[in-house]
Amino acid sequence: MFGSEMLDIAIGMIFTYLLLSLICSAINELIERQLKNRAADLEQGIRELLDDKDGTGLVTQLYQHGMINGLFKGDYNAADKDKSNLPSYIPSRNFALAILGIVAPDSPAISLRDSIGKITNAKVKNALTAMMHVAGEDVNKLRDSIENWFNSTMDRVSGWYKRRSQIIIFCVGFGVAGVINVNSISIANDLWTHKAERDA
Repeated sequence: MFGSEMLDIAIGMIFTYLLLSLICSAINELIERQLKNRAADLEQGIRELLDDKDGTGLVTQLYQHGMINGLFKGDYNAADKDKSNLPSYIPSRNFALAILGIVAPDSPAISLRDSIGKITNAKVKNALTAMMHVAGEDVNKLRDSIENWFNSTMDRVSGWYKRRSQIIIFCVGFGVAGVINVNSISIANDLWTHKAERDA
């Protein structure tokens, strides 16, 4: 097709392995969707961010807040092992507005500092106090800081997903290669000897 058999064979092999990788990625997505791992990862990341290991404090308040609760069906139950109803993604703006709504429900900027001072969770209090020092009395800056705080944690959660996906795709790829007997030497040999296959 391109006037060079070696080039045609290389393109054919690249196409074959690209097709196999797309199949493996699709299988990984089906597995992740079925197991609802993203929702569980997100909840675990939020628990660590808010220093609420059992999910009964700030995490429960967060998931029950109107800005978050509208993103999934049903109610949040920290003890429930089935996380299939929870969202697999929460926009950072929703998270920030929910946190501000929980910390200072009535909140003009003046009372916000006092509300943060009353938080019993030491890690969250320290984080919000530091953000409040940077933001001053500007609630929009504080909200932006909370969004960045959430996004930095979500980068870590994405890392969990990527590592698990790499393992799943490797195992699926290994299985697919074994089941359909993908052999680079055989593929190259077939493409070398059959011009019609190369052209196809």
